[in-house]
Amino acid sequence: MRRRPGLASLDDLVSRHRAAGLKVTLNVSGSPRDLGGPADQAAYRIQQEALTNAARHGDGCARVELVFGEAAVEMTVLNGVPADAVRRHGGGHGLIGMRERATLMGGSLDVDRAENAFRVRARIPCGGHRP
Repeated sequence: MRRRPGLASLDDLVSRHRAAGLKVTLNVSGSPRDLGGPADQAAYRIQQEALTNAARHGDGCARVELVFGEAAVEMTVLNGVPADAVRRHGGGHGLIGMRERATLMGGSLDVDRAENAFRVRARIPCGGHRP
């Protein structure tokens, strides 16, 4: 049986995006650990979608930050947006999916765009839960 990817596979995900031309920096602080099945998978999928969006809509660079705390992992993906990019209102299905994944695990997801940058911030509790 094939194991679904979790944050332990994040280096591979980042490497694939780098190989495709996205300049990605990855900063991890705290003690990395498995969040527990569904929460770990949700965190990975949120990172995957955020990096895909950065590659499709960004300026070619992205910064990923993971902070492992006692109770949760805080994740941020920040990417530049070309100055001539048309601002989309309401977002796409990817943003909705990321928010739903975070919420199902008892976490949160916020997105914002300021000036020429787009940021995705998520918090996923260790062990996550489904309401």
